[in-house]
Amino acid sequence: MGYPAQPGTFFLVEGRKPLADEPDSSATASSTMNLRETQPETVVAVRRWASAELTGLPDELLGDILLVVTELVSNAYDHGGGPSQVRLTHSRAPWSVEVAVEDGNTLRPMMGRSRFGAESFRGNGLVLVNELTTTWGVTSHPETGGKTVWARFSRWPDVAEQPETSAAVPYSSGGPVSR
Repeated sequence: MGYPAQPGTFFLVEGRKPLADEPDSSATASSTMNLRETQPETVVAVRRWASAELTGLPDELLGDILLVVTELVSNAYDHGGGPSQVRLTHSRAPWSVEVAVEDGNTLRPMMGRSRFGAESFRGNGLVLVNELTTTWGVTSHPETGGKTVWARFSRWPDVAEQPETSAAVPYSSGGPVSR
């Protein structure tokens, strides 16, 4: 495990065996990218990494996942003091992808609001996350003073057979799901 030598560089913290090489179709793969001491420009590299990790997905699904990765990592830079890592966990049966971004700030994200003010045209990232994902939430880490914001995409193995009941979970005034 290594840390970036300079801002804007990264090292893969934990690799994964590609799902195509797994004999069990229900195998789960997880990989993590270290983002400590990086700059917001690193989002481009994070998107490339996530795209490579999720090869084989239909373009529409991959685009939605990459948008959520971008939003969560960007939010960590803008509001969380910078992300410490991003983790992708995915499986084929049942099909799911979870994106989790850790940062060192204890403040929970607020959907539809921005600390930059109402006139900044900001604050809609989590609205997109809420609409595109099956569920999302926040896991607090009181022992370290940080949190993980995570989002999960879940589909039936054949996306065409996905029932209507698996649509995105509506956001309630109570906030996102917590773990």
